Amino acid sequence: MKPDHHPFAPPLASGAAPARATHAQSAAPRSAAAPHGAADSPVGAQLLDRIVRLNRWVAHHTTWAVPLAQARVLSQLSDLGPSRIGDLARAEHCSQPTLTTLVQRLQEQALVERTPDPDDARATRISLTPAGRQALARLRHERAQVIDSLIQALDPAQRHGLQDALRALSGLLDAAYRQASSQTNQASQTSQANQTSQAN
Repeated sequence: MKPDHHPFAPPLASGAAPARATHAQSAAPRSAAAPHGAADSPVGAQLLDRIVRLNRWVAHHTTWAVPLAQARVLSQLSDLGPSRIGDLARAEHCSQPTLTTLVQRLQEQALVERTPDPDDARATRISLTPAGRQALARLRHERAQVIDSLIQALDPAQRHGLQDALRALSGLLDAAYRQASSQTNQASQTSQANQTSQAN
């Protein structure tokens, strides 16, 4: 499993971009202000703060075809592939009953489906339907329009700076994936060593 990340990295309805851009410009001075003491925070803390606040702004100005919690499940399924309820609950940091309710509502909309688990005849896996994939693609497009309206308000130098920032963020993600893979391998080796020790 990939490390935790916001599920709408790439975003339903189109249009309304000019209105959003105007709202974005009017809200920019307030939203861009750094929290008290942020300038003295380590760069990692400042980075996370900006990402969280920007994502919150985009989420607030996005037209959601389904509730955000359900949209997150669609995105997790897109990343993870067919998954058990328990795996999805862990990925979303919520209880299995809560995740089961979300899946049932998505299933009623024909956005997800249950299929037999090839590894356990008693279990099922949840997967996206074609309609679910289309809904997620539209949602990601909607979110992209919102952030693009903000980017267009920047001057050329700032937009160029975003390209450098994207490369740096890609490096951070690569490091995160390598770290997660290493931890998984170590856990697997430890488990195998324990099993061997017990067998002996």
